[in-house]
Amino acid sequence: MKNIDSSLQCPYCAIVYPTLTDEHIFPEFLGGTRTIRACKDCNSTFGHTFEAKASRSLQALHVSIASWGLPMKGPTKVWRNSHSFLGKPFDLTADGDSTKFTLAKTVPQKNASGELVAIYHPTLEAAHKAVQQLKKKGKQATVETEQIEFGFSGARFIIELGSPEYHTATKMCVALATLLRDYSLADTKAARASLSHESSRLHCRPDFSRHYALESRRPGLAHTIYVERNEVNVFGVVQFFGIIQVVVLLGENDQSLPDAAICAYLDPLEGAEMITAVEPKLDLKFTHPCDDNAIQPGVQKWLAMFREAAIERGAKSPPKLVGDTTYGEM
Repeated sequence: MKNIDSSLQCPYCAIVYPTLTDEHIFPEFLGGTRTIRACKDCNSTFGHTFEAKASRSLQALHVSIASWGLPMKGPTKVWRNSHSFLGKPFDLTADGDSTKFTLAKTVPQKNASGELVAIYHPTLEAAHKAVQQLKKKGKQATVETEQIEFGFSGARFIIELGSPEYHTATKMCVALATLLRDYSLADTKAARASLSHESSRLHCRPDFSRHYALESRRPGLAHTIYVERNEVNVFGVVQFFGIIQVVVLLGENDQSLPDAAICAYLDPLEGAEMITAVEPKLDLKFTHPCDDNAIQPGVQKWLAMFREAAIERGAKSPPKLVGDTTYGEM
């Protein structure tokens, strides 16, 4: 099989097109800028389906970093329903290194008799609009503002590990694999089949082991992709924010191609993005299934690592973190 001609052939669906588009190796929602070439259909489909869902599931970690005083690159992020105060849900929004709480939705308040006495709105504009509508109906209403102060403590993380996150990790590994020395389509055959729905199974699982060879190559909190071809298989590892770690089986080395590896990281604080060919060192092994008893302790370990890395990068007194996970094997 010939190597991909990136000017003609999409690295995901393997179809030859007269023109291709820029496709980010690290998704744009993470702040990625380095690109490969891919077809418009794959690019658009991935971005509007699983990548969009994965982006929402990772918002809490992004917003947390900003709330600890660390400036984040990229667009404004919102952690939906991050807190509850006096029975009202609040979103936490991050822009750079500043954060603010806003009411997540309109909340009516009733007295003991069940009569409506107040309606809380997320914005002053929404409150004024509601008052105008009530006055048109002949009802009396006024707008009052209320300042609520509460800290970051009490938030509980939900680490989501399901189809959107696994698909996103798989796509990231396939993108980086195309830059692997002596790359062949066979290197990513299993992963490409999953992304194009030729196979309903994704070969992914969470990985709670520490890969110090990877950690030594990147700053704390950095998103990381590592792809390795050994004498049997081609594997990938993705680390979101340096902690949520997924291992992916990409394909088989059925052409006896030489061992090779490539590593990439994206620093969400500085925006630096590096891609480097490295010596294969991880000797990855893919086993199914992941031990269910290891999931919750593993997630708590991830959160502890997340906090430690944030402190090393200059975070201002981040609280100890507590979290749960929604988990699936693919």
